Amino acid sequence: MSGETAWQAIDAGATAIVAGSAVFGGADYAAAIAAIRHSAPPELPGLIESEGSLDRDHLKRVAAQRAVEFVESGMIVGLGTGSTAGFVVEQLAARVARGLAVVAIPTSENTAALARPARHSARKLR
Repeated sequence: MSGETAWQAIDAGATAIVAGSAVFGGADYAAAIAAIRHSAPPELPGLIESEGSLDRDHLKRVAAQRAVEFVESGMIVGLGTGSTAGFVVEQLAARVARGLAVVAIPTSENTAALARPARHSARKLR
């Protein structure tokens, strides 16, 4: 998600943003995060709070974990495309296995394939 699409999602009701490629597509993660933050309306809190390592996969996992913490039963969750979305699916699947009930809408066949095992697991739990 870019700065522009992030605010479109927020206008549509999103309360958390996971910006994988927009942040991790370049070499300077801090600059990418700053650019998204600077494009934010002033009333919006920070997008990503990270501590420690600037390792790409670590930051993607932190972003995914933080985003999934906001998900509650009954929500409709859009699943993006890319490796950060894969981490979101992984985190979400763990919560679904523990009883979280959500409808997930993938934006790619790859993400749909990653999400299918969680869907089948959730059906067995119900």
